Amino acid sequence: MTGETIYAAFSTYLLVGLISGQIYLAMESLSAGSILGPTPLSELTSVYYSFVTLATLGYGDFLPHSDTARGLTIFEVIAGQLFLAVMVARLIGAFGGKKSVD
Repeated sequence: MTGETIYAAFSTYLLVGLISGQIYLAMESLSAGSILGPTPLSELTSVYYSFVTLATLGYGDFLPHSDTARGLTIFEVIAGQLFLAVMVARLIGAFGGKKSVD
């Protein structure tokens, strides 16, 4: 595994967050009130909500209100956790499994 592979994995994680943010924004424009928060959902707040969800931080200032929003949120949480678990396992397998014999 090279540094380029790690950068590609990191870029993929960031893209998932950005694309999910756009999906939440589109869902909100089609069905207003799908995601509730202290301010109306904008492009910036939808990306914020996406990354809070992807990283499973769960600040609670924006909440999924519709069943569709809840389903997409659950999917993003599971995808984010699986992605991180697989990436860490691959890194440990690539770098942690090598032992030098003296």
